[in-house]
Amino acid sequence: MGKLKQEWASTFPEYETEEEVIEFIFEHLDTSDFEDSYVQMAFGNEPNTYIKYSKEDKREALCDFMMSLINKEG
Repeated sequence: MGKLKQEWASTFPEYETEEEVIEFIFEHLDTSDFEDSYVQMAFGNEPNTYIKYSKEDKREALCDFMMSLINKEG
């Protein structure tokens, strides 16, 4: 990511870089409906072997996913 391109500078005048715009989006993204859940570790484990997948984990995963899309080359 780098400096905000001229074509977007007038749309986002308060930001200088693409990263600043992305951070703004993530800060204002409504994830209030995210809930904690439990995921089975793997097949073949002891019964009831689950890990907690928290709201914060889900937000972080969403952020990581979006950043991977943004940074995807080609």
